[in-house]
Amino acid sequence: MKSPIVRLLSGVILGAVAVLLSLALGGGHVGSVLQLEGFLLVVGGTAALLLIAFPKTQHLAALRAALGSGHIEHATSTAARRYFATMGQSFLLTGLAGSILGVMQAVANVASPDKIGPAIALAFLSTFYGFLLRIFVAGALHDTVASRG
Repeated sequence: MKSPIVRLLSGVILGAVAVLLSLALGGGHVGSVLQLEGFLLVVGGTAALLLIAFPKTQHLAALRAALGSGHIEHATSTAARRYFATMGQSFLLTGLAGSILGVMQAVANVASPDKIGPAIALAFLSTFYGFLLRIFVAGALHDTVASRG
């Protein structure tokens, strides 16, 4: 049986390949889904929310519960599942916040058509990153803990 970290990385890589392959087969290009601003907004916002919501000790404890091996005690499992559920919700909400910011930027720059495209890209890609990270990272970690606890 593979370790949880190998399964997680395998799933993330397979998911990324599937998304990029579907994009390429549809006539798009990979660069159209890569935007550092949206990614940083979602990941940074989620990290900030988790730092506010949980004590310092729980961050590492949740990761150890997900990436360790063997059975997890009920209390540890419950706390880690709550942590990863909150992480998933935060990914989704910060993705939505990015969408709102992108639309606000587009409206503010309506007189500058060259600035509207990047603003709309921020709006859509923030949501896209939020959903992908919710599914492939937070969801996978949550389910890994649930299956062992």
